[in-house]
Amino acid sequence: MVVLIASGVAARSGIIFRDPQKLETARSVTDVVFDKTGTLTDGVLTVERVILHGAASDKELRGLLLGLLDGIKHPVSVAAWAWARNQGMHDHALPVLMTDIQTIPGEGIQGTTRDLGHGKRFVRAGNPAWLGIDRASVRQTPDKHDLTILCLTVDGIRKADLFLRSNIRSSAKATVENLHKRGIRVHMITGDHERAAAGVAKALSIPSSLVQARLKPADKKEYVDALQADNKIVMFVGDGTNDAVALKASAIGVHLNRGSDVAKSAADIVLMNPHLLDVCVLLDISRAAYRRIVLNFVWSFVYNSMAVLLAAGAFRVWRIEPKYAGLGELVSVLPVVGVAFSMRCRAYGRKYKGKGE
Repeated sequence: MVVLIASGVAARSGIIFRDPQKLETARSVTDVVFDKTGTLTDGVLTVERVILHGAASDKELRGLLLGLLDGIKHPVSVAAWAWARNQGMHDHALPVLMTDIQTIPGEGIQGTTRDLGHGKRFVRAGNPAWLGIDRASVRQTPDKHDLTILCLTVDGIRKADLFLRSNIRSSAKATVENLHKRGIRVHMITGDHERAAAGVAKALSIPSSLVQARLKPADKKEYVDALQADNKIVMFVGDGTNDAVALKASAIGVHLNRGSDVAKSAADIVLMNPHLLDVCVLLDISRAAYRRIVLNFVWSFVYNSMAVLLAAGAFRVWRIEPKYAGLGELVSVLPVVGVAFSMRCRAYGRKYKGKGE
């Protein structure tokens, strides 16, 4: 009864428990692991700077990006494609037709241009390490070390570097502070480079020892597994396809609804709203539900123990007549239902309204 009511209360707050058993597990969380891109950051990146290499032209770059990244949902790809489309309106840049487009989780995108009389070209866009580019050669100004980098190569030749900035989600700092107050350790992992990760971690007061960068999907799972092997109860919060295996491996996987469908299917809990403080709301609901479950079990044990003794005539002074036993069962059930329904009288997300918005 409590689990049923608590699930409804959570749904009213935009929190969907796909696995009701996690409602009780969530109260015991010791570590929360956040993915960076699209979770602690808002997932809406903007291209701040573009550096061309060799004889590459702006129009050629935009055409390649429009053809290669069309339909790709990763935040970096979405931002680069949107930039290419917006800039391409001025010089009428058209998408280069591509075939064999493949997404390499944690690395980038690759595809081959169609042979339209100029021969086929193998195009890849992704992080510098995957493309074999020395990070030291990726030029950034001193005040822009926290930018995300997307490099583009054609037939193995470096053509362009794009530098993208992401904004920290408005509710992220309040969420991390609230978790710290509860004694929960907060981790951040990302496939991005170390400098971008360090900038976000510093802004959110996440210790550098609990931050890991340049992780592939399998590495994220290993990070979660290592914590759980140390008897930690881990909640992983992510949104992208790259987070799916970590969401599945963690004791509690929490997915932000605006992410990929693959990650959603791997999660135990889905946050329908982009407000990250809903992580704290679901912890509050879990603890409130657990307290009511314990209270109901204690009440039922005490009541039924006494009722059985009375019905059996163990006490000479007091004895329940068999014909009244059914009424006694009703008296037992009503408080249990009342305790469960008391959850509906509280608005668990109210105290977080206005924080970090």
